[in-house]
Amino acid sequence: MRCRQVEDLLSAYIDDELENGERKAILEHVQACPNCQKTLNSMTVIKQALQMPGGFDVSNELAGKLGAITQHFSKAYSDSQKGEFLSRPFEGSQDMLDDTTKLQSIKVQRERKTLKQKKSHRVHAALKIASSLAVIVLSVAALQSGILTPKPAKPVINKEESKKSNTKVIHKQDLNDSRFVQPPTDSPGKRAQSFSEAVSQIAVKPKLPDANAIDEPNEIYILDAPTLQEKGIRVVYKSGISVIIRPKGKWYDFDAVIKQTPDLKPVDINGIKSFCAEPRKVSQGKDRVLKPAIIIWYEQGIEYTIQGDDTGKIGLNRLLPIARSMR
Repeated sequence: MRCRQVEDLLSAYIDDELENGERKAILEHVQACPNCQKTLNSMTVIKQALQMPGGFDVSNELAGKLGAITQHFSKAYSDSQKGEFLSRPFEGSQDMLDDTTKLQSIKVQRERKTLKQKKSHRVHAALKIASSLAVIVLSVAALQSGILTPKPAKPVINKEESKKSNTKVIHKQDLNDSRFVQPPTDSPGKRAQSFSEAVSQIAVKPKLPDANAIDEPNEIYILDAPTLQEKGIRVVYKSGISVIIRPKGKWYDFDAVIKQTPDLKPVDINGIKSFCAEPRKVSQGKDRVLKPAIIIWYEQGIEYTIQGDDTGKIGLNRLLPIARSMR
């Protein structure tokens, strides 16, 4: 058991509130540690004095010493951060421990005066001061012996550099967003019965695939969004191909995305710079996950995404004609 653990249990030890095993451990430690033994003696006498009729006001008696010990402990901690430990102990802490005789004398005098007076309301405050003094005495002793290791000072951070660094990281995360390798995993939204119904529920008039370039639609959804201006459409065809049409006020920097996302390649869709990728496996945590073929482009405030089936059997040779039919 260490001094810090003993410190927390001394009050309970004096009040006989501990189990036999804990009392034995504290007793063995106190017998081997002079500092803890003196502290225990001081706390015992203080508690006995506090329990006397009329109480014992130690606020004036010990307040000055508490301030001096606190100031000395602060200086010791400051010096330790510079790698300098105190060469000698603080005399005040020893004086505090030597007050045992004085307190014992006061205790005897109080007992002779009266046995029936009620405890003063100052008892709890005095006990708190006594406990604080014991903690400080133990801490100073531990610091002087090198037991306590001061916490390293926090590094000084340049706010401007930190701001720039954070901006770059966020931008990189945006560029590597999963939307560039697969469509957003939104909830399906409301089911629509036809293209005309779906288009009537959104604020934009999108371009749709030519019926001759793709098979029949299997499911049509109106994507959920906070506002009407943000709502889009998702169409899942019988072949497993998906077409996602989503309004977007501002898009990403094309050249930056190509540079930051190696698995995406540039492609021209009706004169517009677009991204594309064949089916591929990408790292996701510890696993390698299959990503379907994909084409993404931005035109007149709308983001268009065409994705192959989940099995990876449909490639760009099938998706490009569909994309170019959307005029």
